[in-house]
Amino acid sequence: MSRRSTKEELRSWLERWEIVNQRTRDENRALSAEEKLRRISDLMESAHVFDLSRRESGDPIVRELWHRLRAGMSLETLLRRRPVR
Repeated sequence: MSRRSTKEELRSWLERWEIVNQRTRDENRALSAEEKLRRISDLMESAHVFDLSRRESGDPIVRELWHRLRAGMSLETLLRRRPVR
């Protein structure tokens, strides 16, 4: 049976994860909009790997925005044409 962590160990663990999270945020901020969209597209393309049998129909606004993105509209144009709620 493993021993329980002390408050100091937990605090240290949280501090290390905050450093990791800050680094991740910094790296994501440095990405171009094109790279962010490419990564989202890659995730969407890999959806077949997951069990989607229980998936709900989804939000129609999100679905429409995604179809416009796939059609090649810029994110700025998308957001100007239809405000995201």
